[in-house]
Amino acid sequence: MEIIEFSVVIFGSLMMFFSLIMIANPTYWGEVIVRFSLKSWFHWFEVVSRLTFAVLFFLAAQYSPFPNLILTMSYLLFFVSAFLLIMAPKRHKAFAVWSAKSFNKWFRPLGVLSLGFGGFLVYISLVY
Repeated sequence: MEIIEFSVVIFGSLMMFFSLIMIANPTYWGEVIVRFSLKSWFHWFEVVSRLTFAVLFFLAAQYSPFPNLILTMSYLLFFVSAFLLIMAPKRHKAFAVWSAKSFNKWFRPLGVLSLGFGGFLVYISLVY
């Protein structure tokens, strides 16, 4: 398996890891988001990480048994990266803090959904 294809496994595994934290302790997850948003490099890390996976997903789509899904995820990550580039780091931080506090009660159910989707991404990348 090439690194481009393996990027979907990495993404899905990270998604599952973070989902387990969301499920186990939603309050802690919200605190992690707030603490992370205080880092000076938070905004640029968010932009670069999403853009990196967007490119990798774009390249990996042709190898996937679900190329349209992987390509759609690539486009979504490109869009989010572009939106974050337009958004000032200060606004991005404020949004992260607001969402961490506002959606705390949704972290557990969303964590269950993202755990399943992350597992699906790993499965289709390793089995097919």
